[in-house]
Amino acid sequence: MRKASELFATDIRDLRDLILNLITDSKSMWHPLGFVSCTIIKDDTGVLKLHYWPANDRREKRPNWPIHDHAFHIHSQVLLGRVMSNFYDVSPGSDYRRYYVGYEGSDSILVPTDDLVDCELAERTVQAAGDRYEIAYKRYHENVVAAASEAMTLVYKEPPSSNEDAMVPPNVIGTIKIPNLPMYQRTEYSSDTILNVFKSLF
Repeated sequence: MRKASELFATDIRDLRDLILNLITDSKSMWHPLGFVSCTIIKDDTGVLKLHYWPANDRREKRPNWPIHDHAFHIHSQVLLGRVMSNFYDVSPGSDYRRYYVGYEGSDSILVPTDDLVDCELAERTVQAAGDRYEIAYKRYHENVVAAASEAMTLVYKEPPSSNEDAMVPPNVIGTIKIPNLPMYQRTEYSSDTILNVFKSLF
């Protein structure tokens, strides 16, 4: 089996049949940020996934706070639709509270911290089908797809740079006042739909 990093570096049109076979054997799940995530390959070079935003269908966590970071570097290629990426500068302050994501199996919950921060929009980019973009290690960001629009991206997550980073959960920017924070239960999405959307692109 070819490695995740090698596959992302290959022209997507040359991977069509391989990815179709891998989707068939994969499970697609709703993600707390409202899109569907389908893991294609996970190996020692990283993780290759498809992210899919169905038109007029989002299933976000509650409360829906989309600004977050990751302890790894992300590479994405837009396959369908348009994706807006907002990048933020976060510093000690008084306007927001930092939360982190706690996990129970595949389910997750936001956990408040005592860290108060300020959060300011630093950069905004819009990517269309065929464009590639990156999200740097620990960079606060959010991806936005218009609610009535459909989008799909091929995502390559580099492996964490250390064992310590592998244990670091995502951070999320939320309100100072701590609301009710329910557990987000990931539910399955039709892999046949993912398969058919991907198949229609090439």
